[in-house]
Amino acid sequence: MLFAALAALSLHSCEMTSALAGKPGEVLVVMNEDDWESTLGQMVRDSLTSMYPMLPQVEARFKLCNVPHSGFVEMYQGFRNILYVDTRAKHGNSISNKGNVWTDDQCVIEILAEDYNSAIRLFQNNVPEIINAFENAERNRIIKNNDKYDSPTVQHEVMELFGGTPKFPSGSKIYKKTDDFMWISVYNTDYVKKGILIYKYPIKDVSDAMNAESILQHNKDAMNKNIEGMQKNSYMTHSSIPPVLEYIKLKNKDIAEIRGLWDVENDYMGGPFISHDFISPDGTYMVGVTGFVYAPKYDKIHYLREVEAIVYSFRFAGEEN
Repeated sequence: MLFAALAALSLHSCEMTSALAGKPGEVLVVMNEDDWESTLGQMVRDSLTSMYPMLPQVEARFKLCNVPHSGFVEMYQGFRNILYVDTRAKHGNSISNKGNVWTDDQCVIEILAEDYNSAIRLFQNNVPEIINAFENAERNRIIKNNDKYDSPTVQHEVMELFGGTPKFPSGSKIYKKTDDFMWISVYNTDYVKKGILIYKYPIKDVSDAMNAESILQHNKDAMNKNIEGMQKNSYMTHSSIPPVLEYIKLKNKDIAEIRGLWDVENDYMGGPFISHDFISPDGTYMVGVTGFVYAPKYDKIHYLREVEAIVYSFRFAGEEN
């Protein structure tokens, strides 16, 4: 019932912009009304508006709007994320990521099926890939914008200390710096704070460097040691809900990705975070890059995507972008 209610809230009229259409996190589903109101349409809604992981409140992964094939006119074709579903295609069954079809920085997923049941199978078998395609597109747009309007002074100092740097947006400021840690404030108001924590520590045994327990503990230690709260004896730490660690590969680099919730011991603040930990090119030290959000009055998914894009953009000197 919760997911059904969430899906209903996520369906709304699309707002157009002068360039790339739609707001961040929106997906336009091009599907005829009879399919949209059927089991297939419900599957699309349930999957794409499922709860985003590791947020302190229920938020849909994407917001959806729907137009039928006959209504998919020029004003909609510049939409940033499009899922195009045809259950009456004439040339076999296929699913493909078409990329920039009508405008730059667009993600168009096309499902062509000869019949209704084939469309259901194509969608069911590719849900993770569809979600990842839209998530990657959202992230890459933010990284591209950060690269265009960057913060070279901050990036230079980070590069000197860690041998690499993320793409920081304009306005970023170094809030704290030690021999093995930096806290960069990306955005800071009374009710919204976005920050990046970067830390490093020596590797004793490279064969054991990506040990999950060790990585989680170093992430927690970096928070405990370096981020003080407003109250006496208060400090940033992991919440009581255990964070989730997953091993991924990015640009041929092995990464331990942590998603979790942080809070402040002996205080009231908290929010979501994402962290990447990985081995330095020379194999002598580990680097951790953590993005966190504090936004108690607002939805957090877009803020988290913004710091996630920074985390994902980290490159060592000479490493491919």
